[in-house]
Amino acid sequence: MQPAVTPRTMQRAGIASVTLTVLFLAAACSQPAQTSQPARTGQPVQTDQTQAGGAAAQAPQTAAPPRTMMSPMASLEVVHATYVDVAGNLADLRSRVARWEQGDAGSLNIAKEKAERLRALLRHATWPPAMTGPVTKIATALEPVEQALKAQDLAAAQQQLDAIQEYTEDLEHDFYDTWVPAHKGAPLSPMTVHAGYLDLSANLSGLRSHIAAWEQGDQESLGIASEKAERIEALLHNMPWPGPLAEPIEQIETGLPAVVKGLKAKDMAATKQALAPVSEAAHDLTHDFYGKWMAQAKGMTSDAACVQMAYLDLSANVSDLRARIGQWEQGDEASLNTAKEKIERVNAVLTHTDWPEGMTAATTTIAAVVQPVEQALKAKDVAAAKQALTTMGEAPHDLTHVFYDKWLMGPMMQTP
Repeated sequence: MQPAVTPRTMQRAGIASVTLTVLFLAAACSQPAQTSQPARTGQPVQTDQTQAGGAAAQAPQTAAPPRTMMSPMASLEVVHATYVDVAGNLADLRSRVARWEQGDAGSLNIAKEKAERLRALLRHATWPPAMTGPVTKIATALEPVEQALKAQDLAAAQQQLDAIQEYTEDLEHDFYDTWVPAHKGAPLSPMTVHAGYLDLSANLSGLRSHIAAWEQGDQESLGIASEKAERIEALLHNMPWPGPLAEPIEQIETGLPAVVKGLKAKDMAATKQALAPVSEAAHDLTHDFYGKWMAQAKGMTSDAACVQMAYLDLSANVSDLRARIGQWEQGDEASLNTAKEKIERVNAVLTHTDWPEGMTAATTTIAAVVQPVEQALKAKDVAAAKQALTTMGEAPHDLTHVFYDKWLMGPMMQTP
């Protein structure tokens, strides 16, 4: 019998998802955020939508070795934005295969798309030497995963994904244990905050969820929570945080040692008590990031890494918005307030980014939904909120295809 995707490997995949490399990436890529308005247009790229999907579909099936960066600073921002993207798609690929195993036939096609995106990202990015070992192994193991998915061979796909998970963990350790400390105090541009925030936020969320799972009896989550705390410490200590975020960052840094102490002692009560002020500070951090920093930040809005981080941020918040409205409809009143926050963040990301011309059709469609959704949520009208979301149509999906199939293969990878 071939190895299966277990809950443990599914949890470990989360360690290496968005939390992997968002440090030192594109962030000050904005003009002051405005109220709801169409997304702005940056530098043009090809806009022939009929070609969407062509670049990824035509990529060779054999794994190509990742390119090694010639200069430590040459393409740092693009490399790390791509690294975040790779990590997220790896986690999504594993989760979709697991859902396919449970009988969700639609997840098979989504898993195929995730594998195509990974192949494109791994093949076309330029990777620093510290990361090329595990990246090469992931790229090599990805080819038989794609073959197994096409053949609908679940056992074979799971076997290769187990190997990829091991390489993903190696990549994670290379990043946090080697690369991050080595770049502390590096003379980087100010385009670090967006990526750093997303990384820190994801690790804080993972810390909370795994402590909750540990409380429910999942002993493996105790170890994962400890790893999350280590990642949070690395980000707090190795990244310069801007003034608008300084207060919640200091509160997180002050409260985290007690959480770590509780985890090491396997003291659930002490861990939960220490986690409460950290969670509150994390919530404040999110509000300060979108409400203060993003409104004030100014920078290179057409920078490739900036566009990639904005796309990832927007995509996640749109997905979360839909999920929260669905949960609210099912009776979860707390999801109403969360949905209100999500639509605010969607608007902030849309209006602070100079979107390349090839993406503006989709981003403008999404932007047009912001005001009616906000009004419906304020009125607590779930039917109106759902109706407003339907007008978004396939715009988020179209944006994804434009990003991976056209922009990624063109303007982004042409960045020196």
